[in-house]
Amino acid sequence: MEELSEKVKNNYFTVTREKYQEEYGRMDITIENKYFHIILEVKIAAQEQREQINRYQSIISHKKFINNLKDENCKLIFLTPEGRSSITGESDPRSFKFLAEVLDDFTANCENSFLQHLIQQYSQVIRKLYKRRKYYGNY
Repeated sequence: MEELSEKVKNNYFTVTREKYQEEYGRMDITIENKYFHIILEVKIAAQEQREQINRYQSIISHKKFINNLKDENCKLIFLTPEGRSSITGESDPRSFKFLAEVLDDFTANCENSFLQHLIQQYSQVIRKLYKRRKYYGNY
């Protein structure tokens, strides 16, 4: 993963929100360049669609094959407030708390003060959402 971190730090990458692909559906966030492909599916108060995560895994497999990517550089992250697993396929389940910690780690090494401040604010919002969800339950 260290090698991937260096490639992210030293190369441009594309982030796309709500990317639609005909046979696979609409992915919440995709992050990619020639070294990696990440799909981030966020579920807060919504149900998974039929075979949703399995469809997205097909995209990961396809990208891995055509770009000759390593397994560790292709991820499907299933992000929920509590970090629950998907019921429609294999993914890497993560919680809002985990995301906030990753963002905090990133800002500790960020040299761009504007970006650092922006990400710190976002991390605080994510923590508030996590705490609110924990306290009030589903909203």
